[in-house]
Amino acid sequence: MTLEKYKYPPDKQVETLDAVMKQAEVLSDEWSR
Repeated sequence: MTLEKYKYPPDKQVETLDAVMKQAEVLSDEWSR
């Protein structure tokens, strides 16, 4: 996983992934208009 490659703390990976997915969802909504 990319987060492990950059030594991201394992306990924060799930939160980070959730945030990234949320951002992707918002951006895709904006782009599809």
